[in-house]
Amino acid sequence: MGNEFLSPRWHGRLFGLIIKVAKKRGVYFYEGQQVTFLDLFMATANKASEEEMSVINSLMKTTSDITKDEEEKGITISEEEHDRLHDIGIQEAFAICNRRLPIDVLTTDKDIMAEEKVRRMEEEKQRAEQEKIQAEQRKKNAIITWSVIGAIILAIIIYNLPYFKEMRFFNKIMEGHTIYDCERYYSKYPNGRYYEDVMNMELELAEQGEGDKPVAVLTRYLHKFPDGKYAPQFNVKCDSLWDIEIAKYNQRDKSQESPEAVKFMTEMLAYMKAKRVNAVNLKINPTVHLKDYSEYDGNTKALLSLLYAMEKVNIDTTMILSLKANFTEQDRSVLVDILAQGMEKSFGRMFSSDFVAINTNSNKFDETSPDITINYEIKNQEFEIVEQAMPEIWTYKEQNAILRNQYHIKGYILGIDVKFDTKFTIPGSSTTYTFAEIGEPGKEISNIQSLSEGYRLMTQMCFAKFSNKMSDNLGLEEIYFRGDDDEEYEDE
Repeated sequence: MGNEFLSPRWHGRLFGLIIKVAKKRGVYFYEGQQVTFLDLFMATANKASEEEMSVINSLMKTTSDITKDEEEKGITISEEEHDRLHDIGIQEAFAICNRRLPIDVLTTDKDIMAEEKVRRMEEEKQRAEQEKIQAEQRKKNAIITWSVIGAIILAIIIYNLPYFKEMRFFNKIMEGHTIYDCERYYSKYPNGRYYEDVMNMELELAEQGEGDKPVAVLTRYLHKFPDGKYAPQFNVKCDSLWDIEIAKYNQRDKSQESPEAVKFMTEMLAYMKAKRVNAVNLKINPTVHLKDYSEYDGNTKALLSLLYAMEKVNIDTTMILSLKANFTEQDRSVLVDILAQGMEKSFGRMFSSDFVAINTNSNKFDETSPDITINYEIKNQEFEIVEQAMPEIWTYKEQNAILRNQYHIKGYILGIDVKFDTKFTIPGSSTTYTFAEIGEPGKEISNIQSLSEGYRLMTQMCFAKFSNKMSDNLGLEEIYFRGDDDEEYEDE
């Protein structure tokens, strides 16, 4: 074992792994809470898998043994060297977890960072070679395109005036070579002679990062010209793109998936590839069923008062504000956006960006696209005691204008949650997937300072958590509360 594997490096691996496991398993602490390494370890240990705890325990033992050995041998480590080795250990743990490699490699004295450096250099080399090949191909395509234009110009005199006008316009489009020029041609000549050629140019632009994604352009072309002159090569390109994306899904992390959901997803992707569909229809049907504290029966109120008395919590029920009077049904477009963006980002993490589009515009639903139908009901948040449905009560606080770190209880509000029923279907297939979930705001919301803010945060938190759960079941990735490259909660 070399000097690079002194105790700080092993401790860094241990610390980095615990952080990653905590994020993966949903371990959180309140803002401002003083958290020690022991606190983080104990909270993580309660949720970690057997494999994760085995590796964590092994790293703890290795760290302890090496530390003891260093002390016995009188080995001293400078503060600068200690920090350097500790950072390397953390980076190694992050690298293994981010790449979803077997975490037991962290228990060996393998130089993971050295391997990471070699891997990144190889990826960069391959990327540079690919860019060079693409540049050469674009150059060849441009030469071919301009050769075709020259031939058309020579033959233009034998055509009638309308053809000549379209030819001149097409020539301008090719010279402009922009997405805007393509749209101009489509608008002016919806059945033009060169429609296919303009779409071929649009595909070139898409492959350079302009306009729609290549798969969207390929799909539009193959729907409009199934037997067109570019159809053979466009079909090959489309199949190649789909094969790459389906392979990504098949190589996913399978630890959180639902077998029924993944079976559906596998068939859905095969269907979308075969039918040249790159969008999913998202249909959302909302309902709101709420009741005030006064509408609960006497037994429920008496049991609730007894419960709070036993917990030594003094809640004045006269200060429970009206839920119906203060809850304004949220702008449905905001809630729809949370679900749509959640699905888009989940698909975007698994596949290339915007490869699978989520369509929420009912006027543009494609009957050949798969459907995701989400029925949700916003209702009172309740818990059950002796077969009685009891309302959850949240504290409504107002900040002291002078003492900003102190709050004044202004009243109490009834909590809300959301019941989701989701169904996934494929046109012409009997394979479906259904998913039901109760979305609860949990403990992430505190210090509610206005009724509108409280209910807005409660509702949106429910939608975000549901989006995470649905993504996990589908074998995709959750996009809220990730704790690494996203914010803890994406509000709107």
